[in-house]
Amino acid sequence: RSKFGPNLTEKERNTPWLGLTPLSVPPPFEHAKVLSFQILFLLILFVYAVMSPIQAFVQGFLFTITGMVYRHQFMYIYEPIDSGGELWAQSVKLIIASMFIAQITLFGVLGLKKDPTAVALIAPLFIITVLFSAYLNQQHYVVTKYLPGLEGIKKDKENASHEVSYEFLDGEYKQPALQAKSLFPENMMEVSAEKENFQDDHA
Repeated sequence: RSKFGPNLTEKERNTPWLGLTPLSVPPPFEHAKVLSFQILFLLILFVYAVMSPIQAFVQGFLFTITGMVYRHQFMYIYEPIDSGGELWAQSVKLIIASMFIAQITLFGVLGLKKDPTAVALIAPLFIITVLFSAYLNQQHYVVTKYLPGLEGIKKDKENASHEVSYEFLDGEYKQPALQAKSLFPENMMEVSAEKENFQDDHA
């Protein structure tokens, strides 16, 4: 591209021309497309790791190479993108789903081979996976939905330096404990008066 088309200014040199794109302007990174292929390879790995162990070595080599390539691309080529950890949480959910699919497939294969002992030995693995998935849902996914307190304070200070007004939030939200009104008995005033009279009589 640097040898053809308009190239008088930097902007012109970084602009595609007749389908020619300069190497200094990489196309946008398609996270959905790349991650879908990675999850597909991971699903194949989980499903066939027991039935065809040799492919585990092939997949290990594949993930090693792709990890090195994409690590370089993200550090030096593509624009930095921060999803706030959302991609990682979604990837973990897909990995857990792949594990369930692989275990159900293994159940089916062992059932076709009419080996009840092997099926019974695999059952605890499925139960452990279910418990692990429930543990992640209770302890980790909820945390990733909210900004940590220290990060929230830092963000508030940044917004304060930009003179951002938060008056529209006054009274919009309060903790349930602060909203609960103190409950007193209906005869509270009478009890207080009787207590004062009693103290005066015995003074």
